[in-house]
Parts: sequence; structure tokens; C-alpha cells
Amino acid sequence: MGKKAAKVPGDRVSDRFDIRGETQLTLEDLLADHWRLSYLKSFTEAELSNENVAFMVRVREFEAAVTAGDAQARALGDTIFDSHIKAGAPEEMAVTARLREQLKQALKQWKEGTSSTAEVSVSGLLASTYQTVYRNVSFDVLPRFLASEHAIEMAKLHPSKAMLYEPSREVFERSIDEDGDDWLALWLAAHEYFERYMSLASGWPTEETSQRAARLVKLHRKTMAKLCGEAELKGIQRQVGEAPLELFDTARLSALNAIQPSWALFLDTEDGGEYVKSAGITERVTKEQHPPAFVAQSRKSDDPNAESDEYDYTAGW
Repeated sequence: MGKKAAKVPGDRVSDRFDIRGETQLTLEDLLADHWRLSYLKSFTEAELSNENVAFMVRVREFEAAVTAGDAQARALGDTIFDSHIKAGAPEEMAVTARLREQLKQALKQWKEGTSSTAEVSVSGLLASTYQTVYRNVSFDVLPRFLASEHAIEMAKLHPSKAMLYEPSREVFERSIDEDGDDWLALWLAAHEYFERYMSLASGWPTEETSQRAARLVKLHRKTMAKLCGEAELKGIQRQVGEAPLELFDTARLSALNAIQPSWALFLDTEDGGEYVKSAGITERVTKEQHPPAFVAQSRKSDDPNAESDEYDYTAGW
């Protein structure tokens, strides 16, 4: 960063690094959050049992590509077969010979275009194995992971803790670009929406809640479209009047996942090292391997009347 490292204040009186809630995480919580997932991967690699998690991650990527109509979906299906399903695969899963052959034929038909239902067949065949693997990991690997040093470090260094603590957030912000600023602003706004909703005495949205939701969409429309896609954005826009609690859950998680590669790099800097020390960690259990940084589209909009994404997430709330 080219500046003298700023000592990130420790937090001796608050529960900022309290990890008790992290012991209740589900497997879905770990798979959906890139930071948590990286620690689960590292833990299973240390146990030499990472094939199940690797399989689940690839199947989820495949299903996301299918849902989005991504042309890479078939290639992802081939990768899953070659890596996990075919006999002698490097991370071979325990599947029946019948399922292996059915999946092989479905992928072949998809490639040749000889079946209009091949894509659906591949998804269905993978789903049955995914469910079995998911159940096994939930009951076998997950409890051990949540009791491990990996989980403790994962929880203490989770970026959400730093983003909500202004001194550490300000230091981190010096290391990110304009897209990172947008993602962080969206995450803060979505988190604030959730927290204020949870504080409502009635538990039901008020007119102010709907107005807050509409304002958040207006100010962060472009960023949500980049991170979540136009379909998700339109779904959010349709529900603004109702303003449900989970309205911005996908956007909030997508923004946090987009921030996380920058956060991982930050922790390797001198400033980041100070933050790690403030969390009470003297030696990290592993160097995490995070997904590549999100590649954002141009910040320029085709709409000359588009609103800016610049946002003070506390203004007017």
C-alpha cells in the first residue's frame, strides 16, 4: 500500500471476535460462503479426504451454469465425470456401474445434440450422488471441522467481522479498487437492512422498511446486476413493496464473496498482519486458496439517467 502500516485497534471489550455462533453453522453455510468454504477445503485436504467437498463444489458450479444458460455447463459436466465418476478417476466417488454408464451416455448425447433432455438427465443423475455425499459430509466431516482450529481461525478472520468494525474497515478500504468499494457498500447496506428488520418489534415490515428497500435497490442496482444477474435483480425489484426479510440475502452473500479474494490478500500485508494479531491469532493454520477475484463489468451504464452506486449506508436510516 506504500504507507506505514496502520495498527488496527484490538477489541478488548466487545465480542467482535466471539465465535460461539459459528459452531451452529450448517454445511450449506460453508458451501455458499467462499471464505468458509476455503477453510473446509483446507481441513479436508489435511485429512486427505477432500474428494467429497471437491465433488459438491463442482456440482454446484455445474447447476449454477445450467440455470444461467452458460455454454460452459456441458464442459463442467465432463469435468465432473472425468474427475469423480469414471472408473479410476483421481477423486473417484462410490457410484454404481449403472449410474456411471447412464451419466456417460447422457453427456455423450448432450455433446452430440441427439437428445433434448440430456441436460436434464445429467442434472438428475448428479443430484442423486450429490445428496448422498452431502448427507455423509454433514454427519461425518462437519462436526469435526467445527471443532477444529481451522474453524476457529475461519470465524475470527471472517471478513464480515472486520467490515462491521470501522477502524479495520477503513484500513482495508485503502487496499481495494472502485469495484471493491461498490461491493462493500452493497454488503453494508444489505446487512443494515437485515439488522434493522430484525430489530422491528412486530417482526413485520413497515412503510419505512419498504422505502429503505426501494432506496437500496435504486442506489445499488448496477452493482446487484453485476454480481447477481438481471434475473435476480428483477426478482428483488418485484418484492420491494413487500420488503421481506430475505430480500437482499443473495445480494449480500454475492457482495461478500466478491470482496473475499481482496480480503485474503489484505491479510498477507503488514496492515492485515496487525488485524490477525488483534484477533488473537499468532500463527495461521493455513494459507487459504480463495477463488479468483470477481471480474466486474464496466462501471458505465447505458442508461443516461442511471443512479450512482455511491452510497453512505447509514444516511437517512
